[in-house]
Amino acid sequence: MPELNVQWSVDAQRRSATITFKSDQAFTVTLEVAAVEGLLQAFGLMRGHLLPEPPREFALGTLSEALRDPIINTELDLKEGGSLIHLRDERYGWLHYLLPRDSARELGRLLQAQAAAQLPEQQSDKPN
Repeated sequence: MPELNVQWSVDAQRRSATITFKSDQAFTVTLEVAAVEGLLQAFGLMRGHLLPEPPREFALGTLSEALRDPIINTELDLKEGGSLIHLRDERYGWLHYLLPRDSARELGRLLQAQAAAQLPEQQSDKPN
């Protein structure tokens, strides 16, 4: 399979993006925001059908590109009694997750434990 080289730019008004795919035959497409959002959704759905699947567990301590302090909203799911969590990701828009009560309770417990945890003391150059 030929290597795919992708270059992109955003217009001055930040209303559309131009993407150039350079491979055996290059092509360029300009997309407005709604089309970019549609492609992101389509790529996400497509990825869900591809193998290998993402790992079931995340290796804690792995470096990741985390967004700092995203906007989060929660509400009670009236059908199942679980928690609907809405996370705003500046790259992908609003992401929505439905947690059953037990999972919501466990997430709350984990977040409370982390919020109460003492951070390791900063190491200094001074001997103990």
